[in-house]
Amino acid sequence: MMIMKRTFCLSVPRAFFAALCGSVLAGLGSGAAYADYPVGPSPAVTLTKPPAAPVWKLGAVAPRLHVTELSGQKISLSQFSGKLILLEFGSLTEPAFRLSAPSVNWLARQWKNKVQVLLVYEKESHPAGGTRALKINKTAGFSIPQAKDQSQRLADARRAQHVLHLQFPLMTVDNAQNKTALAYGSLPNMTFLINAHGQLIGAWPWMAPWQLRGAVSAVLNGKPIPGGYMSSGFTAGTSPPMEFDYQSIPPASPQTLADALDRAGVTKQQLSKLLPSLTDFSTTLLKTQQQLAQLRSKKRQFNGNFHRAMNKTLDGLRKSAKELTLALQRYVNHQQYTEILSALDRGKLQRIFKPVSQ
Repeated sequence: MMIMKRTFCLSVPRAFFAALCGSVLAGLGSGAAYADYPVGPSPAVTLTKPPAAPVWKLGAVAPRLHVTELSGQKISLSQFSGKLILLEFGSLTEPAFRLSAPSVNWLARQWKNKVQVLLVYEKESHPAGGTRALKINKTAGFSIPQAKDQSQRLADARRAQHVLHLQFPLMTVDNAQNKTALAYGSLPNMTFLINAHGQLIGAWPWMAPWQLRGAVSAVLNGKPIPGGYMSSGFTAGTSPPMEFDYQSIPPASPQTLADALDRAGVTKQQLSKLLPSLTDFSTTLLKTQQQLAQLRSKKRQFNGNFHRAMNKTLDGLRKSAKELTLALQRYVNHQQYTEILSALDRGKLQRIFKPVSQ
């Protein structure tokens, strides 16, 4: 079916998107090839049963840590006695960990002095050369083999901190035997909440920013965690949450492309075909956001050429947006395409994108 030739075009005068703190990515929530990708907007909060703990028990003392800071200093939970602790596990070869990084970083900044966010860099979940290797990791530049020793794992953790711009969480590294990950369940992006008394009060098999934000807000206000903010299960076969990665960004953030896709009823099969273009756009948008922030901080150094430098920085995002548009034209029907454009017209994404006729 022919689709009208409209495309997303960057509106340069609106490109100062300091308010933009998120990106867009949609993926497939089931199936071996795409099992690591969250998809769609955050679901409506509904009451669910607490997770069934595999090796720990909610309400009990949290398992001890066997981790060190990047400097090599040992870290223990007792160091943060009296403070709420958010403990997240991950590695660079885990796409879900990479995608949630901006949200986690933002939350850690917002919760500064109230919540200690600890990241535990564990063994690679999809190491290059292994049976679980993912093609998307190679495409995105994260084709990383399993660390052969602790020094290599430290190097990988430092790289993660750098490329994911994790400034606010405290990055730690599990020991060579992965004792910490084993004690908590050995899932690639599991997340836990530990109260001021060292008790485990929340557990999620995957990082779900919208759930964590709700859970932490409740605890900080002296209330129990609502069931809707807890995971429905905690087993090796638990699928990633069907949610958009950046729902934890402030309420004033733009409506996401993931929202638009979801509202248009884009199917999982369609999403699987759109995934490469969506992933590229998500990565490019994050990179461009960071580059523009750097340009703004050095604006006085450009001697009147600031807009030229900014325009050059946006070239890659323009190209990525056009490729995403072509993918949408190819894989969604006319009605869905029209609804997606309408959603973007209504939403604040027009701060960045402006649908125009070719």
